[in-house]
Amino acid sequence: GWHIYAQKQGKDFIGTRTKISLEKSPDLIVIGQPREIGKKDTYVAKEVGITNFEYAGTVDFVQQVEVKPGLKEIKGTITYQTCTHKQCLPETTVNFSVPVP
Repeated sequence: GWHIYAQKQGKDFIGTRTKISLEKSPDLIVIGQPREIGKKDTYVAKEVGITNFEYAGTVDFVQQVEVKPGLKEIKGTITYQTCTHKQCLPETTVNFSVPVP
């Protein structure tokens, strides 16, 4: 029953939207926003009037970028919150790096 929240939520959302931030570099051009690839579920908590968009299982966040020659890796952070429909763990931020071939 655990899930993480999608990046985009309705105006009535409470919780932590997933947020991906890439470290700025003159050798990196970010194109658009990260896409979510997975089965997005909609959960409606009728008793409080809140709708959440969430992913259980797996989701891939895909960001299109253009890299200039010489860039060895792309660094960034992802912030997310893991919840069930009864409880949430604290917001978590994780550093990541992706090697550039």
